[in-house]
Amino acid sequence: MTIKEVSKDSCYTLILSDEQGDASFFSLEIIRNTLDDTAIIGSLKIPPHFTGDVHKPYDYYEPTYTFCYKAYRATKGKLKLKYYY
Repeated sequence: MTIKEVSKDSCYTLILSDEQGDASFFSLEIIRNTLDDTAIIGSLKIPPHFTGDVHKPYDYYEPTYTFCYKAYRATKGKLKLKYYY
């Protein structure tokens, strides 16, 4: 998924279940970051050009996961996120 409007605060709900049932673990990773300044995902400050884990794999047994993005100081750029379960 891609966060394109990085100057606006927003929340996202990810679907973590499929035809085989709910997830038993979950991970969220930033794979591309062209932010011009710092943003926040959850409680983690994301500096410009940072890539890597936002949430490392851990046990998670819910069908959805909601996280909020806060623009903080970022006004331009994009964040591309990868999640898996």
